[in-house]
Amino acid sequence: MIQTFDSEEKCIEHLANLRWPDGPVCPSCGGFKQISYLKTQLRWRCGNCKKKFSVRIGTIFEKSRLPLRKWFMAISLLASNTKGISSHQLARDIGVTTKTACRLREAMPMLNSGLLIDDTYIGGKESNNHKNKRTAGTQGRGSNNHHVPMDFDQALKATIRPEIPQTFINLMIGDCLTLLEDMDSESVHLVATDPPYYLDGLDQDWRKGTGTTPRGTGSVGGLPVGMKFDPKQGRELQAFIESVGTAMLRVLVPGAFAVVFSQPRLVHRMAVGLEDAGFEIRDLYAWHYTQRAQFKAFSMNHFVDRMNLAHTEKDQLKRHLNGRKTPQLRPQFEAMVLAQKPRQGTFVENWLKYKTGLINSSATLDGKAPSTVMTVEKPHKNAGNNHLTVKPVQLMEHLIRLFSIPGQVVLDPFVGSGTTAVAARRIDRACIGMDINPDYIAIAEQRLQEAIQ
Repeated sequence: MIQTFDSEEKCIEHLANLRWPDGPVCPSCGGFKQISYLKTQLRWRCGNCKKKFSVRIGTIFEKSRLPLRKWFMAISLLASNTKGISSHQLARDIGVTTKTACRLREAMPMLNSGLLIDDTYIGGKESNNHKNKRTAGTQGRGSNNHHVPMDFDQALKATIRPEIPQTFINLMIGDCLTLLEDMDSESVHLVATDPPYYLDGLDQDWRKGTGTTPRGTGSVGGLPVGMKFDPKQGRELQAFIESVGTAMLRVLVPGAFAVVFSQPRLVHRMAVGLEDAGFEIRDLYAWHYTQRAQFKAFSMNHFVDRMNLAHTEKDQLKRHLNGRKTPQLRPQFEAMVLAQKPRQGTFVENWLKYKTGLINSSATLDGKAPSTVMTVEKPHKNAGNNHLTVKPVQLMEHLIRLFSIPGQVVLDPFVGSGTTAVAARRIDRACIGMDINPDYIAIAEQRLQEAIQ
C-alpha cells in the first residue's frame, strides 16, 4: 500500500478511476463533457456550471483533513484483517492518534459490522446463516468472530455514498434557452415544469408589472389586462414552447418524460408546440383543487357604462344582461401535458439502457392506482413567497415518483420559487432549476435550506 500509493495524487487518481470509470462527473450539475483537471489544486472544474469539485465529494472522506494515503491504509487494514483490528493497533500502524483511529472505524461501518455483497458478508462479523452457506475450508469457518477478507478496491467503493453525486440541486439564474445550450446532451431523466403562459401583467422579463405597467391579477392564463382576447397570444406561446421543447429534447435521455403545466385555454398550443419540437404526446392530466379558486368572470356593467346611451337605456340594458358574464367559469383544475422523448427500441430495451419510458404504477396520492386526475389543494400563501403560481410540493413529489427513480436528474427550466427542487430533494432525486428572475431563485434557495434543515 505504501509503495503503490506514495503520493496524494496517486490516491486521487485511483479513487477517481473507481468512481468515474468513464470520466469525472460534476456533482453540482451532472455534467461530464466539459470537465478539466486543475493539477495544482488537485480538483476538477466543470465547464457547464463553472464549479470546482474534488474526488472526496460524496464519500466518507469529504469533510476529513486526513490525507487519502492514511485513509487508504486504514481501509486496507480493516478490510483484509481476518480477526479485526483494534483502534490502538490501527493508530500505531498508520501513524495517527487513537482518537483519530476511532473516528476512522466509526466512519467505515461497512468494514466493522459487515457488508452483504453477493450473499457474502465481507469485512465484518459473519452470521451462522451465511457461514453455513459456504463450502468446507472457506475463510472464517468455526468462529463467529472471524472476518471475511475484502478486496481493497471493493472496500474503497463501499466508502462512496451512493446518493451522491446523483442528488445534487443546482439552481441557475438566466434564460433557460441559453442555459440549456450549455448542458450535456442526454443528461436529464425527467422534465417537470410550469412555463409562464401569459400571466396577467407580466412584462417581457416575466416580472410582475410595476409603476405605469398594468399590474397583474395573479390569475393564470385569464384574459389579458383590458379584457381583450387575442388568438395571437396562443400562437406566440406555441412558438415559444416549441423552442423550449427543442432544447429540452436534446438534454433528455431517450424515453424520458416531460410533464408540462398549462392553463386549460392554452393547453392545445402547449401540446402542439411540444409535438412540433419532437416529443410524443402521451396523455393529458388534471391538477384538481377546490379551495381558493376565484370566480373571475366579468359582468357587462363596465362595458354598458362606456356605451353612448341614455342613462335610462343603460339601466334597462343592465337589467337585461343581469347574470350574464364573460365565459370564465370558476377554475378548479390546471392541465398537465405528458410528453415523451422517442424511445430507443422497445419499452423494455429502453428501460434497461436508460431507466426511463415506464411509469411507477405503485405511486399513489390516495392509496388507489394513479389516475389522470390528481386532487391536491393549492398551497397556502406565504409571506416570504410572492410567486404567482406556487405548486404543492405533494403534487410535484407524486409526479416525480411516477416518472423517475431515485438518483435520476429532474429538470425544471422555469423553477420559479423552487417547488420542483424541494420535491426532488425530499425524495432523493437531483434537480437542475432555471429561472430568469433572480428574486425567485433567492426564494427557491431559502426554501431548499429550510427543507434541508
